[in-house]
Amino acid sequence: MRVSMLSTYAACLFCVSLAMSTPTEAEKREESAAESYVAPNGKAVVVLVRNRALLGSVKFRVVDQKRRCRGMLKGRSHSGMVIKPGKHKLYILAAKRVIQAERVDAKVTAGRTYIIETRPRARMKERVDVETVRRGTPRFDEATHWIAGTKSISRDLTECTQWVAKKSSKISAAISAAEQEWEMSGDFYQNARTLRPQDGRTKKEIVDF
Repeated sequence: MRVSMLSTYAACLFCVSLAMSTPTEAEKREESAAESYVAPNGKAVVVLVRNRALLGSVKFRVVDQKRRCRGMLKGRSHSGMVIKPGKHKLYILAAKRVIQAERVDAKVTAGRTYIIETRPRARMKERVDVETVRRGTPRFDEATHWIAGTKSISRDLTECTQWVAKKSSKISAAISAAEQEWEMSGDFYQNARTLRPQDGRTKKEIVDF
């Protein structure tokens, strides 16, 4: 009887583990959307791109308001994420010896794809410059070439998630500093780091990706 109970318990643990590690159909669809840049029904896609090779060894990691890792960039690369329509705060983290964060506000609409450019700041390994790609500017057309000319980063965020958990207190401090910088800044600074609903591309507009 004891052996039978142990066998049943082990089988249950295996089933739970398998269920946790196996993506649901909804998660699979979101992963596919993030990689194809086409927003799934009722969702939006945000693509982060790093178009410069400068300081390529310094990784940029992206977390949301709940401190969940949503993406990572290294070298000339890009990565997509699926988010719900509405207002979001994203934080782009750069780290070598210390961690620095930049805040981005995203006001997104379902069915659209948005782009954020990240750039390493010369001679400052822990600094990242961020600028959203806005409709009606030359950057809107240029952004498709940035994505075409950079590699797609794997959507496996295990390493990033572990790093975020390990550095949680330092990340919180960096985000607090980013919030203070945001509040003290003017319209020019905030506008460059804000995605508006109309900045998103429709499905027809991302065929060049």
